[in-house]
Amino acid sequence: MKRKIRVAAAQLEMISGDYGGNLKRAEEMLRKAASHGVDIVGLPEFFSTNVPIERNEEIPGPTTDFLCEKAKELKINMVGGTIREKRGDLTYNTSCFINREGEILGKYSKIHLWVPEQSHVTPGENWVVIDSDAGKIGLMICWDSWYPEACRILALKGAEVVFCPTWVEDWGGESGVPEDRSNLGKVRAGENQIFFVDIVSCGTVELPEAGQMKLAGHSRIFGPGERMMAQVYAEAGYEPELIWAELDLDLIKRKREEFKIFETRNPDVYTDIASKNRVEE
Repeated sequence: MKRKIRVAAAQLEMISGDYGGNLKRAEEMLRKAASHGVDIVGLPEFFSTNVPIERNEEIPGPTTDFLCEKAKELKINMVGGTIREKRGDLTYNTSCFINREGEILGKYSKIHLWVPEQSHVTPGENWVVIDSDAGKIGLMICWDSWYPEACRILALKGAEVVFCPTWVEDWGGESGVPEDRSNLGKVRAGENQIFFVDIVSCGTVELPEAGQMKLAGHSRIFGPGERMMAQVYAEAGYEPELIWAELDLDLIKRKREEFKIFETRNPDVYTDIASKNRVEE
């Protein structure tokens, strides 16, 4: 297993209703990633459809077949964004990890659903860590990143790099950058001493209820910094772009020996965090 790897986030502008065009745009990014010697590339949430979503499919299915074919051709691992997965009578928001041989090594279905999803999407039930030839890879999706427990569980399960396909509107900020949301990845990387790849869609979308909406973009790759906090390894702007970074996975072990966050945990007193009851006001 490689300990020094190159990872990439493929920030895409997807066009609603243009499935074929979206796949073509994704392929261009995948080829670019392969040309730069990337070991693992991630695509955004809903990369093949954008929103509103008019396409549900099984896994394996047409979209994963396309991704598996490209992974095998380009000899690259990939986190295949997300697909609105049809599983019997239920629908899930699912991300797949595909290896260089074009095989689906695992899939993760989004556990924390954003409010508009809750009426028609079923939450997943299991956190997934993939043992790949480029390290141990954890998967989460968009709204999951707001929950510290999610990334902590992945880290405890051995994840060294967490990929987070995301679709989110531009919330703005004093600098014009959606800092409040994108910095979640920096916090998750720092508190778990891991690498975090936030892959975000960009461009605009037309929604029946909200009209035209600008998407956030600003995909970022985070990892351990000089001391306890994480730092930005690479970042995009508002436009379609491939960003990549070199990661030294052994840095995780060195940081955990220097700052013993996991060694000094006290899970015996954490039982309240699993309670379904809200904090009393």
